Amino acid sequence: MRKFHVDNTVLLIAFVATFLLALNGLLGFVLSSQSKSAIKNLFQNRVLDIANTAAAMLDGDTLRNIEAGDKGKPGYQKINDTLKYFQDNIDLEYIYCIRAVGDKKFVFTVDPTIEDPGEFGSPIVYTEALYTASKGKAAVDEEPYHDAWGSFYSAYSPVFDSDGRVAGIVAVDFSAKWYDEQVERQMYTIAVCMAASLILGVLLVLFVTKHLRQRVADMTNDLKTALVAAESANKAKSQFLSNMSHEIRTPMNAIIGLDHIALENPNLPEITRVQLEKIGASAKHLLSLINDILDMSRIESGRMTLASQEFSFAKMLEQVNVIIESQCRDKGLNYACNVLSQLDDFYIGDDKKLRQILINILGNAVKFTNKGGNVTLTVEKTANFDDKATLKFTISDTGIGMSKDYLPKIFDAFTQENSSAENKYGSTGLGMAITKNFVDMLHGNISVESEKGVGTTFTVVVTFTKSERHAEVSEKILAVENVDLSGRHILLAEDMFINAEIMKEILAMQEIQVDHAENGRLAVEMFEKSPPNFYDAILMDIRMPEMGGLEAAAAIRKLERPDAKKIPIVALTANAFDEDIQRSLQVGMNAHLTKPIEPEAIYKLLAELLR
Repeated sequence: MRKFHVDNTVLLIAFVATFLLALNGLLGFVLSSQSKSAIKNLFQNRVLDIANTAAAMLDGDTLRNIEAGDKGKPGYQKINDTLKYFQDNIDLEYIYCIRAVGDKKFVFTVDPTIEDPGEFGSPIVYTEALYTASKGKAAVDEEPYHDAWGSFYSAYSPVFDSDGRVAGIVAVDFSAKWYDEQVERQMYTIAVCMAASLILGVLLVLFVTKHLRQRVADMTNDLKTALVAAESANKAKSQFLSNMSHEIRTPMNAIIGLDHIALENPNLPEITRVQLEKIGASAKHLLSLINDILDMSRIESGRMTLASQEFSFAKMLEQVNVIIESQCRDKGLNYACNVLSQLDDFYIGDDKKLRQILINILGNAVKFTNKGGNVTLTVEKTANFDDKATLKFTISDTGIGMSKDYLPKIFDAFTQENSSAENKYGSTGLGMAITKNFVDMLHGNISVESEKGVGTTFTVVVTFTKSERHAEVSEKILAVENVDLSGRHILLAEDMFINAEIMKEILAMQEIQVDHAENGRLAVEMFEKSPPNFYDAILMDIRMPEMGGLEAAAAIRKLERPDAKKIPIVALTANAFDEDIQRSLQVGMNAHLTKPIEPEAIYKLLAELLR
């Protein structure tokens, strides 16, 4: 019996030892892979930081114009000395500047290397990371490249001039041999640890299992900590973007609102009218830039979501036409919207992104077409299968057009065909990049054809799910436009005095009566004390002292009176993100308008809600 227990114990130890051997082999393989990845990530971050720091210290205007004959001159020498400081004080192989001289062709410019430097104008080995940097985004080589100086990994960081264009590129080289040595050293350490752990495992089986469990628990805790940190960083970024959007939009609302009110004065001197129109145009351009930057930030962070909801195609198209017709009328252009085939009344999808795609492209067509030119939107259904329908949108203009060489770059962020067009037409360089991202999110396709001096044609193809709902939407839209708002009584909750005064004046233009509450708590009290059906609608700011708009709207909806459940409540706020809109709707609001508020938008929404 004793021998039986001993044999079983020996078998158990042998089994556990074999298991540990296999486990050690597996762990060694995993650790080897992770170590290689970790070293590579550490290396990439290190060289990228150095390249970005060096690039930030250089003058882009000087770098753009520097030539070989400038060697020894102050501008050249300052760049050379800056690079030499990095080379002398940081453990790197080489640091130098690069210039693009053609499509995927690059040459040396400034190289502070004393022995065997790269000659000004001599060619550089092409890599994908170098090409990425030439487009304005810092990058690092995934694989080593080889040239006359050896084998290297390099990081590339663009240097921008005062116009925001890439003036040159800073390259930082690290030896591929150094990287290989780090990997070999790590692999040797892992091999030693594996052997030691195997010996200890055979001698101390019971302790080894406990140790492994502890290691797994520690790794799990580390992963949890990293996940919490990542989520916290993501929330912090979202909060920053939300706060920035709100703080900028609030004064923009006052600027655009007051400008609109001032322009309504029929006795304005012509010079004053022209100045006010320029102020309004500049404010709207700034707002457009803010919107583009926020959209790009959300796209790059992966926080731009795709909605799936029923929408009226006719209403969406009408909204696009109203905006573009107004822009064309102001600029003296001819606009036409042609629907070539029978379309469904309703589709299911993200109409906001489709509307933004069309407005972005049509807005560019208006911007780059001179007075007397033509802008055309053509819509047709090209396929109809099961519950899906494929729609094709063709946007054409007779504007300045683009060169064939520029067309492949049109959807890149911050790209302009030339600086003169940027200055003349006020383009931000983000609109087409955002448009392409939206089309991709809709699983659609976008293409462009253009000829310099003749015009441009964009084609967008998207597929939506058809809705079974049918309605005469055009008649409803017409009915909304004919609603008389005079005599309506509105409760306005707004804590900023200037914004409240502007909104009161805008509503007064339609002979709408307004009662003002300085915060959400007062708005609830004023509504509660008013006779039933006294107010026709409530305009509610979101961020207010004492009680915010969301809390106030929820409190009104809970009141024990019939009109509390049905009175239209509209969020009138600088909070512009999709999640802000969802929060407004979830507490019982009927709609969400983002500041700055266009008077026509508030009139149209009130007409729709009060018809």
